[in-house]
Amino acid sequence: MRFICFIVIFIMTWCSVMADDGHCTADTCARFEIVGEAAYDFGDIPQDGGPVECSFEFKSVGSAPLLILAGSTTCPCTQVAYSQDVLPPGDSLTMTVTYDPSLRPGQFRQAAVLKTNASPYQFIRVYVTGNVIAQHQS
Repeated sequence: MRFICFIVIFIMTWCSVMADDGHCTADTCARFEIVGEAAYDFGDIPQDGGPVECSFEFKSVGSAPLLILAGSTTCPCTQVAYSQDVLPPGDSLTMTVTYDPSLRPGQFRQAAVLKTNASPYQFIRVYVTGNVIAQHQS
């Protein structure tokens, strides 16, 4: 019985050591800060005017490199692009968000998200909004 208890305690300890609980020590933290606004309003844009884009800047403010693990958006009409996957402490990065208004007229609000290794908040979220003006039928 003692042997089984020892094995269970060992496994639980090993699992807790191996688990990534999102915490970091002072000298190993990756963190970010959005420079400026986290939202951009395109205003009225024509449906047949082609894609529009804006940029957001963020900075690595932690003591460890900020890793960009993945980028995603809330709609196929929105794309996100960034130039590097590793951001050393103190460096800044610009992320570009492109919105294609051709899919439908009306108001929109879309998010672009970068998943990072930052702690405690792993996701950099920015938003684009606007109003797509329908193209006129001839």
